[in-house]
Amino acid sequence: CRTLDVVQVKGKNEAVRIYEPLVEASDSSSQGSYLRELAKRFNEAWDLYYRGDFELALSAFQSIDATRPGGDGPSYVYIKRCEDLVADRPASWTGVFVAKSK
Repeated sequence: CRTLDVVQVKGKNEAVRIYEPLVEASDSSSQGSYLRELAKRFNEAWDLYYRGDFELALSAFQSIDATRPGGDGPSYVYIKRCEDLVADRPASWTGVFVAKSK
């Protein structure tokens, strides 16, 4: 699986980590191998984002998005976030996305 986000929903004080399952551990097919590699690369890019290294994260997410036919939805979300964060770096960064509405 890959980490999709750490979200603090409206009305809650605690953040929750959200994951996307991609492949079963026993799947040894080429598709299973591809998805495991995708998860590895995405998690590495997400770690850069979470640590606040938005420029490197942006590059990593762009690379992932470019390799998937039709693009990669989660990577696209982070591309847009990283572009915004590079242009307007926050004074403090926790890595938690705070939802403004339900």
